[in-house]
Amino acid sequence: MSWLREAMGWLKTECRPAMTEVGGKTYWTDSRGLVDAPCYPAPLKLHTLQSICDIIREELTKTVKTVGDESFAWEPDPPFSIHIESPRVVSIIGRNDQYMHRSCFAKAEYEDLALQFGHLMPLEEFHVRLLSEFKETEDQKKMLATLRNVVDTEKVVLEDDGFTQKATVSTGVQMKETVDLPPFPVLAPIRSFPEIEQVSAPFLLRVKSGKARQTIPEAMLVETDGGAWKLEAIARIRKWLREALPDVPIYA
Repeated sequence: MSWLREAMGWLKTECRPAMTEVGGKTYWTDSRGLVDAPCYPAPLKLHTLQSICDIIREELTKTVKTVGDESFAWEPDPPFSIHIESPRVVSIIGRNDQYMHRSCFAKAEYEDLALQFGHLMPLEEFHVRLLSEFKETEDQKKMLATLRNVVDTEKVVLEDDGFTQKATVSTGVQMKETVDLPPFPVLAPIRSFPEIEQVSAPFLLRVKSGKARQTIPEAMLVETDGGAWKLEAIARIRKWLREALPDVPIYA
C-alpha cells in the first residue's frame, strides 16, 4: 500500500490551494477569490414598495453596521441607497466596503401572475385571465365583448346542376355580431408593484379555430411595444419612492 500513501502525499502537496497577494490583498488561486472576504447575511425578503419604506424608516435610519463594526449615523448622508433593478425587483444596498463588495439589506420582489403573451390558450381560460390579470380599460371591455361573440363554425355549401354535385366546406372563427375593436387594443396588465398605477401598452389579439384539431377555439395576446412598458414602470416606481423617501438616493 506504499503507492497509496505516496499518492495521498502527492495530492496533499500538489493540490493544496495556493494563495497570492495582489494590491495588498490575499487571494486564493482557485475560484474562491479573496481569502478573508467579508460574509454578508442574505437580504431580507419583502414584497411591496411600502415595506421598503418601512424598513428604512424604522431600522436603517437609526444605525447601520458594516464590516469592522463601524457604525454610520443618518447624517450627513444615508449609508445606503435604493436600487430599482426591474419593474418587479427593488433592493436596498449599502456602500462599498474596503474590498469593493456591496451588501444588500433587503429586496422587494413582486410575485408575478405568470402572464402568458404570445402563447395560444383555450378561449375560456383566456377570458378568465383577461378579467383577473388586467386592470379595467375601455379596450379591455371591448375585447371581452368580442370574445363573448366568437363562434367556431363549420359551413357547408352544396352546388347541384343536375349532372354533378359539388360540396364546399369552410371552417373558422366568426362573430355572432360586430364589435368595434381597435387594431392594437391598449390594455393594462398587472405586472408590477400594486403601489403604482399599472402601465398600459398596445397588444395584438389573435384567435384561432379549433375545428381542425377537434378542440375549442384558442386566443392569445402579443406584445407590440418592444418592452417600453418596463422603462415607464421603473419611472413610476422611482417617482413613488422619491415622494415617500425624499432623502434617500435612488438608482434605476
